[in-house]
Amino acid sequence: MQGKVVHDNFAVKIETGKSMADLEACITDICSQPMEDLLPEIDADAVTALKFSDCIPPEMAERMLQRRAVDRASLAAVLAEPVRCITPAG
Repeated sequence: MQGKVVHDNFAVKIETGKSMADLEACITDICSQPMEDLLPEIDADAVTALKFSDCIPPEMAERMLQRRAVDRASLAAVLAEPVRCITPAG
């Protein structure tokens, strides 16, 4: 699900054109996945910038960079937080 995202210290506002039920289903789906599957996207330039990128398959390099970039303690803390979805009036 993609769209315009605006955030501050109190809220994340997502404008996707989807219904609140769709957004809640997406959040529920993400939170129900094993933490091992929640890896960041890696830019292709980061893979090619690796010192020995010519020596390893790109998929392996991407997976390595994903594992380096993930902060499991912080991810666990975020997933443990309650989620409250509010539809603005009007």
